Amino acid sequence: MDGVIVEAGSAPGVFVATDPLGRHVATLAGDVLTVHDLARELTGVVSQPMPPPRHVTVHPSGTSIAVLSEPWKLEVWRHGKRERAVPIEACDWLAYTAGGAHLLLGVAGEPARLHLHDAVTLDRLDTSGPLHLDVNPLAGWGEGVEVTHAASAVGFAANVGDDPQVLAVAEVRDGRLRVHGAETGQVYARHLPGERVNGIGLSEHELFALDDDGIVTAFAWQAPEVTRRWVASGTELFDDEDLQLGGAVFTRDGIVTLDVVRDNELVALALVDAASGRRTGLLAPSTHWRNEHAILDNGFLRRTIDDRTWFARVC
Repeated sequence: MDGVIVEAGSAPGVFVATDPLGRHVATLAGDVLTVHDLARELTGVVSQPMPPPRHVTVHPSGTSIAVLSEPWKLEVWRHGKRERAVPIEACDWLAYTAGGAHLLLGVAGEPARLHLHDAVTLDRLDTSGPLHLDVNPLAGWGEGVEVTHAASAVGFAANVGDDPQVLAVAEVRDGRLRVHGAETGQVYARHLPGERVNGIGLSEHELFALDDDGIVTAFAWQAPEVTRRWVASGTELFDDEDLQLGGAVFTRDGIVTLDVVRDNELVALALVDAASGRRTGLLAPSTHWRNEHAILDNGFLRRTIDDRTWFARVC
């Protein structure tokens, strides 16, 4: 990561989804959903009429989307046409895997589970056992699930009130599903220094979690036991006591990117070496991005103003 912010422009509508690699973003304007290519100045890849969906995820190619619609259906649209639709259980979230071959669904029933589906046929390939918080199975997914990706895995986190509800990694290998961090005896959520998970990022070996104390902790998610290490904290990274970590996390090529705020206003992006915790850079965005509504999301900045969403890539 070179440490530059590249303006991508704006698109009509509100942001609704991104692909696992952070290249394609989807916006919804009225009843039209459009997928845009961030690397090509928001060129439209595909556009289609669609009533407001419950959840959307974008395929890494940008040409397909998966949708949870009313009543509970899982649909796949490709090049603007619906190719498949199957009835499903109530779900709280869904995500393509980074390779695009699979879909992961967070089933909202009691107990909460994960379903793994083939991304083309929508056949269910596998289901996780009950996910746990300590000894008790999760009864739900909490207050909005945040999802992050690595090549072979999907990380996810959610809170309930002032407590982390779940912090885990789902690994997909040979069409089978393995969950790390939400099994009996291996619960990452109980090993955070702070109370809530504010943001997460995932690499091939570690899950990075930023908590509400401004501390970044890395969990070695492939280890059979809970193995964690302190990466950095806001008080260590900044000389100015008014600067704080805002809550977003993104990791790529050994660098963890964090948003930096002052009085809830975005002022910079901090680049931190994932191994040492040393700050390697501080990117100051243009004044166009310095407001409390700007969000760091999967390697790009976004903000919505008057039903139009602006984007910039972090490279």
